[in-house]
Amino acid sequence: MNATGHKCTFRRNIDQTQIDDMLAKLITAMTKEGKFKDAIQDKIGATVDTTDLEKQLSVLNASLHQAETIKTRVEQQMDNLDVTDTHYDKKISDLQRRLDAQYDRIDEVYSECTDAVAIIKEGKEVAQIKENSLDKEKSDEHMVS
Repeated sequence: MNATGHKCTFRRNIDQTQIDDMLAKLITAMTKEGKFKDAIQDKIGATVDTTDLEKQLSVLNASLHQAETIKTRVEQQMDNLDVTDTHYDKKISDLQRRLDAQYDRIDEVYSECTDAVAIIKEGKEVAQIKENSLDKEKSDEHMVS
């Protein structure tokens, strides 16, 4: 007796192994058909290509290096200013403005670098998951056939 108080009288007419075999043949036939395989790959998504992002990251790193070099030069110019110069206050103010702009640029480029690294890492992880999934699919396909 089950929870409703009725006795279950269901009997399988087909053996479970026969159902499993038919299902395996059906899945194998579906995966061999081009349309089904294309549809599955579309669902999974296109392969992730990180080469463009890695090139962009290389450019960003060069830009970051350039901004830090400019910052260092501005700092050196500030250190080398003659305190007795009549325009000292204006010069130091201008150099400070340039230094502040370089710090802003460094922060901006560093943030872009961090974002690019995260996207590249995520892309590589997705690519690895897809590769593992396809490898598993191929091994399952060989087991079924």
